[in-house]
Amino acid sequence: MINPVVELYKTLSGYPKLKFADDKLPDVKEKDYKNGFITRYFFRQVNNPSSKIIEVDKKQWTSFQSDPFYIKVKFDWLISGDRDYVYNSNLKSITFADKTLPGIKKLLENNLFQFYK
Repeated sequence: MINPVVELYKTLSGYPKLKFADDKLPDVKEKDYKNGFITRYFFRQVNNPSSKIIEVDKKQWTSFQSDPFYIKVKFDWLISGDRDYVYNSNLKSITFADKTLPGIKKLLENNLFQFYK
């Protein structure tokens, strides 16, 4: 007699283990300040709109690119230059990103000069 629980286990155990993204702030280098911007990457679990939005690095972004369990958004973030321009540009970036990842604007709007120098 076939045990349905054992059969279910056999079926499920063949699937790869779930991966989870880790929070990681960007590592801003002097060359980034010369370029004037960095690219920022953010995720949230797709099945939980109230889950925490996390920032990840480019390596994780690439690793999770085809993962359907996360809503993902990336955008350029100005870190040097005219303060008014930086403020307005970063505000536009998060306003646009908020359409894909609701809550990102609220998370970042009080720190539009993060990493600014």
